[in-house]
Amino acid sequence: MRVAFTRLSAGLAILVSVACAAPPSDPAAGPASASGSASRAEVQKTLNVVIQREPPVLLLAIRAETSRGGGIPHAFHIAHDYLTVANDQGEWVPQLAVGLPSVEQDTWRLNPDGTMDTTWRLHPNVTWHDGTPLTTADLLFAFRVFKDPELPTRVEEAGRLMASASASDALTLEVHWSAPYAAATRDPLLALTPLPRHLLEAIYDQDKTEFVSHPRFNTEFIGLGPYRVRHWEPGSHIEFERYRGYYRGMPPLSTLILRFMNDPNSMAASILAGEVDVVLPLGLGVSAAREIERRWQGTGHQILYATADRFEYLRAQLRPEYAEPRNGFAQRAVREAFYRAIDRDLLAGVVADGLAPVADSWVAPTTARRRSLAPAIPLYRFDPARAQVLLAEADWVRSGEGSLVHRGTGDRFEVLLNSTAGSDTELKLSSIADHWKALGAQPSLYIIPSARVQDSEHRVKLPGVELISHGGEGYPEQFLHSRLLATAANRWGGRNANGYVNPAVDDLVDRLALTIEPNQQLELERQLLQTVMTDVAMLPLFWRVDPYLFRKGVTGMRGSLVLEATWNMFEWDRD
Repeated sequence: MRVAFTRLSAGLAILVSVACAAPPSDPAAGPASASGSASRAEVQKTLNVVIQREPPVLLLAIRAETSRGGGIPHAFHIAHDYLTVANDQGEWVPQLAVGLPSVEQDTWRLNPDGTMDTTWRLHPNVTWHDGTPLTTADLLFAFRVFKDPELPTRVEEAGRLMASASASDALTLEVHWSAPYAAATRDPLLALTPLPRHLLEAIYDQDKTEFVSHPRFNTEFIGLGPYRVRHWEPGSHIEFERYRGYYRGMPPLSTLILRFMNDPNSMAASILAGEVDVVLPLGLGVSAAREIERRWQGTGHQILYATADRFEYLRAQLRPEYAEPRNGFAQRAVREAFYRAIDRDLLAGVVADGLAPVADSWVAPTTARRRSLAPAIPLYRFDPARAQVLLAEADWVRSGEGSLVHRGTGDRFEVLLNSTAGSDTELKLSSIADHWKALGAQPSLYIIPSARVQDSEHRVKLPGVELISHGGEGYPEQFLHSRLLATAANRWGGRNANGYVNPAVDDLVDRLALTIEPNQQLELERQLLQTVMTDVAMLPLFWRVDPYLFRKGVTGMRGSLVLEATWNMFEWDRD
């Protein structure tokens, strides 16, 4: 993954690092340290940050239904650290781990029996927010929790292949894999998300049904990050304070307040009024940011537009019991027809002021692999005439009044276009609807109410087509494999929410996960791209451009993956 930036205001150099220092003595907050950071602790600085939606928990992995929309992932790195983290270039780098497993250091081993082993070594002197040292016992407990089939956790492919884990000492963890896994050092490794065993094990052993809803995952969260929860006001904000025992040194901010504002207009008004210092995606659209940019000219405030490895696409409901209309998007020819009916260049220009590249797959235009993979991607150019031919082949024809009608059933092509709320969601849906009306379809729009965004069953059963935003990395593995179908058995938590099933895709995804040799990986990726896009399993539209707004004096932001801009939260500061 790579992230491209468009800087449209003067002085947008936001590349500032904060020197690490050892934490001072603080009996309530961690181990003692040298006195060099004591003066830093006395500096009182408050940073107000706003995201669109309130996170239900502060750990993505703990609930299968936890959404990544509305800026929620930005909250995950404020109060917690992980073995690895994705940096501003989309590269997985060590965080709590001393380094990444490698073949050269014999910490990544392929075994003759087809299994695999990885060794992780933890940084010494890492402590939880209550001062308790982090050890491999915490990771072993986490492994037990996240592998528990009775809990609604999200461990995905990496967790499925992790067969067992053991510890040779308090800082060294051995993970045994049932098969080779090529992404073992670049996955989020959710099954190894650290959990405080000393606080959670008794709760887990006593009542699993209440475990995932325990306040230890939200209002009483104890983590490993630079800031710890001081107060959580539901529906309003979380107040964090610096953790003086942080293993990398004294965090620069005394207080960080993370506010939730579902209304993009409120976001804009708050930063214009100086009530907040930072607005993070998703929430404020490009058009609103452009207006703020005009008002900020010459002030020193900053607007950054990031074209990240994240794209928007349409996902059609394919389950026959929920799909509407009948004989609609379940047919490949219909999917291609409605895809060809969308002028994606025009759509990208409307919603992103010409900044957003058109998408043809999940492979970003900025990735290094793009040149090798591009020839395998089928192209579906805007072609309404071809769309009408494809629809006729699928028995959908125009009636005398111009409506699209099925020859066999007499059904009219009435389709629901739905999505979660956003500053430009209705604009995007309306533009797509206009294209489809030109075919004779009768689309209607549905914005999923905020109260139902976390209702996985509701979203899984929605008919029609949903507009989705997703990071391109790992798309087929996460959303298209039949093993990940959302069902009542997994509490509708599977990420294959629309019921897509293709044995050829399953086979390629499985083979790719087991292939480590780079050239073989590339060939399988080509085959996977061609298979998925020939089947029009999803309808890519454009790569997202998202505005980040910073008032003058905010520093430390080193690029941004749209999902987790706070990956380097320890470096954020303000004048």
